Formats: sequence, C-alpha cells, structure tokens
Amino acid sequence: MKRQEDAFLAVCEANIIKYLYRYPRKNNIEDLRKIAEYATMAADYLEENGGGEEDA
Repeated sequence: MKRQEDAFLAVCEANIIKYLYRYPRKNNIEDLRKIAEYATMAADYLEENGGGEEDA
C-alpha cells in the first residue's frame, strides 16, 4: 500500500479499511454504506483537486 501524503485522503482510506474489516461482524449494511460514503468523498476530493490518474 502506498503511503498517503494528503491528510484528508489518508483519513478516508483509513476509514474505508476500518469499515471493510469490521462489516461482516458488526453493522453490515451501515458499514458498507460508510465505505461507499468515504470512497465518494475521496473521489470528489480528487476531482476537485486535480488528482486521481496516477500509477500505483
């Protein structure tokens, strides 16, 4: 996994990983919706800030 330099994106990624890990054991549907919400927030942020198309 690549180190995230941008604090906002790092928080989004951390929350996606957290909810992805726990959704089978806890709030299934709610956690899946949170994953989608954080992914959307990260995508919107990248669109607004000209990021996104970078090699992994």
